Amino acid sequence: MNPRSAASPLVADLDLLERVGGEGGLRDLTALTIRIDAWLDFDRPIPLPEGGSWPEPGHLLRQADRQTWWLLPGGRLLSVPETPGGPLGPIDLVDLPETGLDLEILAAHLRPILVTRHLGGRPLTELSGAQVPPLVADLLETAWACGPAGREAIFRLLVGAMREAPGWSESTARLKAGFERGLSDRARPVRAVAAHALVQMAAGLIPAPPGADPRRILGVMLHMPRDDVKADVLAALLELAPGRLDDLAETLEPLLREASALADPEARRLAGELQLRLAGGAAVWSIARELGAGDPELRRRAIERLAAEPQQQVELLLPNALDAIADPDPKVRGAALALLQPRLADFDAELRLRVLVTLLGSDDPRLVELAVAFLSDQPEALGDTLREALRGALDGPPEARHAVARLWIESHRERAAGELAEGYRVLLHHADPVLRQTLLRDLVRRPPERQTVRDALFKLLVERLQDEESSLRLEAARSIVALGYPHATEIVGQLVFDRDRYLRRAAGQLLDPVREPRAAAALRDAAASIETLFDLASAGDGDARQAWSLALRDISSHPSARVPGLLAALLALIPADTADPFLRFAIDELDAGILRRTGDVEDLLALCRRLIEPPDPQPEHALRLAGTLAGEDPRAFDFLWTCYQDSRGQGTRAAERALASLASGRVSEPVLDEVRRLEAQSPGPAAARLLARFAG
Repeated sequence: MNPRSAASPLVADLDLLERVGGEGGLRDLTALTIRIDAWLDFDRPIPLPEGGSWPEPGHLLRQADRQTWWLLPGGRLLSVPETPGGPLGPIDLVDLPETGLDLEILAAHLRPILVTRHLGGRPLTELSGAQVPPLVADLLETAWACGPAGREAIFRLLVGAMREAPGWSESTARLKAGFERGLSDRARPVRAVAAHALVQMAAGLIPAPPGADPRRILGVMLHMPRDDVKADVLAALLELAPGRLDDLAETLEPLLREASALADPEARRLAGELQLRLAGGAAVWSIARELGAGDPELRRRAIERLAAEPQQQVELLLPNALDAIADPDPKVRGAALALLQPRLADFDAELRLRVLVTLLGSDDPRLVELAVAFLSDQPEALGDTLREALRGALDGPPEARHAVARLWIESHRERAAGELAEGYRVLLHHADPVLRQTLLRDLVRRPPERQTVRDALFKLLVERLQDEESSLRLEAARSIVALGYPHATEIVGQLVFDRDRYLRRAAGQLLDPVREPRAAAALRDAAASIETLFDLASAGDGDARQAWSLALRDISSHPSARVPGLLAALLALIPADTADPFLRFAIDELDAGILRRTGDVEDLLALCRRLIEPPDPQPEHALRLAGTLAGEDPRAFDFLWTCYQDSRGQGTRAAERALASLASGRVSEPVLDEVRRLEAQSPGPAAARLLARFAG
């Protein structure tokens, strides 16, 4: 028959099998049941375990798991146990739509039969001569027209049939082009078959186009962007007989060295095995097997044995040693460290890069510090790839972060101002305070000389004056002084208004009375007033009370943006339910001072949120302050309502009292709109009753 005329029916049949083997439904399986009788010959007797045979012949489908499956006419499946003399399992006869057999097994069995049938019943391996070139062209055309499973089956049949014979030799260029196209197929199995075919062509197991050097395709495939294609090529090479692999050694040697530094661990493993195959040596093979053992003690001893081998053998097993860096057993990681530490400088640039990237990505601080120590001695090796790995190590094991940060600083010290500022920003914004401290102390110890660098750092350092760690706020102030910024006294002097008493006192020592005497004097006066304010125990009456009031007036009028936070910190020291007359007076005065200095409701609510935060929450103070604006501003009202509904009970009772008090007075129309919105959300009975008080 003419294969070209058969192409369309073949595509249709293969697509039916694609659906049956995938997610096809009952309709597809029923269609297969109707067609299968025309595709198969049911002519083999079916032996039974107890002797004799099944009453009708069948078509052998599969033998596995001590069971044999036979296809019978009419789309029936017979399952026969293969346990003569033992317990006899059930003999099942079911229709295909009812079978529990994996239908992809059935589809995979039928695909080559379909191709052979569409070729006139002769196997592809028996065809030769002038009929082969048009047949190959039509099969490749069919492959691209059908689904991936059908394409894979056709590729496998073509690879199995290729040989040095008339007709096949004339088709090699077309077949090579088809396999190369298959490397970019969307389906992984098709790519794997194509890679296997091209490896066989490179090894001389199937014919290549005349005059071409098929070994060149190995380099093309191992430089493709797909990691799975590289892994499939390396796996196909491992399947070659030793003699065939040795013939490719000259081509493979540089390719395998590159592959051993790939990011994909499977490709690295296969490249390492191929290098071992080419290098030979019983000792190396033994070490390789032990490095992959399940016993950690065996893996540790294997690394110690490898340490006694020459450098060439160590490089052969480098992928295995890199895997040991991430071993869950600390003794294995320690052995890997002892292996790599004395040899790191002897690796070539590509291998050393791979080793250093792996070390920097380790969870073991010893391995990270090994990479940092090497790069500190040879900073010229720190290119873009390692710089990115070093940045990742800033989030690595905490014990190694200080060393990583030191190297990170050194690697940026001579870079352009913008790059340096970005590098320093990474540390100054890092969640680990140790890294922020490392940079700030380095700036004090070694202030950068370039003015452009100092300018780029200024904003970052001023931001750190708000660091949540009080000690780092002081470190930032020292850095600003060390870098000699204009008006440094006024800038760092803002820490005089800090809520931390130690920091207020330490900041006073940074003020420069020589360069900026007036600013320093004004800030020292403010510091004295602040100390008076915080001396609540001795300010209860008489002159002390008057001095306290004057100090509050002085500080409240100071232009520093830190004043409201300072007053809120002082307020938090006073029990909200105190009966002491002076402390009640102090609460009223501090409330008034805070309200005068917070020109926007959001500023006030930010202070209120700080007052209810750990470690010493003061919800009564926060809710009282928010309540002063809650009758006019929906945002303040929402703050009270959120505290009231807090499931943790944080200030719930205080919020309820504040809301009840608010409901008894006059509230603005925007607040009433917010009340109506909350009522529409179907709150619980108690909340609904509280909201209803605002309506009446």
